[in-house]
Amino acid sequence: MLVGAMSHQCFHFVDLQVLNSSTDLSAYLRRCAGMTCPLCGTTVKEVELIIDDKEVKGLQSADSPWNLGAVPTEGFRTFFSDRDTESTRFQGAADILRAQVTASEEKRRKETCAALSQQYRADVAFRVALSALEEGKTGKARQALHVCRESGDDNLRASAAFKLGETHQNEGDQQTAAKWYRAATQTGTTNIRAAANLYLGIVLRKLSDLDGARRAYEDGVNCGDTVIRGMAAFRLGCVYEDLGDTAKARETYEFAIGLNDDGASHEAAVNLGAMEEKDGRWDRAKSLWEYAFETEDEEVKPHAAFNLGRVWEHEGQLRKAKKFYRIAKRTSDRELAARARGYLRSTSRVWPAGR
Repeated sequence: MLVGAMSHQCFHFVDLQVLNSSTDLSAYLRRCAGMTCPLCGTTVKEVELIIDDKEVKGLQSADSPWNLGAVPTEGFRTFFSDRDTESTRFQGAADILRAQVTASEEKRRKETCAALSQQYRADVAFRVALSALEEGKTGKARQALHVCRESGDDNLRASAAFKLGETHQNEGDQQTAAKWYRAATQTGTTNIRAAANLYLGIVLRKLSDLDGARRAYEDGVNCGDTVIRGMAAFRLGCVYEDLGDTAKARETYEFAIGLNDDGASHEAAVNLGAMEEKDGRWDRAKSLWEYAFETEDEEVKPHAAFNLGRVWEHEGQLRKAKKFYRIAKRTSDRELAARARGYLRSTSRVWPAGR
């Protein structure tokens, strides 16, 4: 089988060999550790083995010529047995030839490793990065993702930038996260560009850059990705509220609700309901919160329930109010749960327990 070894330290191919068995493969793996990369001189500590699947199948089916023994063919048998074996006369010439062959082999090895690295290193590095992130090895993941950023593949470069943004965001470095999300928005791949704009808006809002967040969310809405569009629209409405532009916020929430995307449209309904309540339009608020309560999103549903409890209490329907407060108090959102318990206690004093 044809086996290549790529270093996880520099993501260069460091060797390419033909092996005959799984035993050879194990020995090869051990030999690669401690090897020096022929391209950059880095010491290899961990490698990724790249195996030609077609050759593996051939080896398993015994069709591969590598399964055959290395016995000389019939026409050369006497050649090897009859030749003069006094090699001492040619020792000087052999040393010169050996040096030339060694230099030539090293040159070919470097050329082979360079060609393989150019073709495969970014793809392998991305797989390594994803595995490292699952294992919590953030430093290794970032190193691999930076290698991916050197790829000529637009999709891979953008995916790597997005993942770099995620790693920095998870570590609380919003500034660096914003830089990488912004880089990811430059791709021609719609779903990555849309997601990058969404997350860019999230981190910019945390950084109090509301105009930047607004632009990012607007781009997310306009990217054409149906999955991201609703989430970006809901958050755009929140930014308009932050900016004090209630008319734009209303318009954007209505747009998000009209998309009928599960989650985002229901979140938008909760917020728009609060705006309607503030303006005294309780009936409209109630219908929006009833719509939001239909969601399966366990983060949104308790908020809708709490607000419906308040609607029913406002209308004097305390039994119904208590029902929704009980639903709301079971949320994992501690602040909301505390508010729901408080409203439930005050309602219970007005309405007899157990009714």
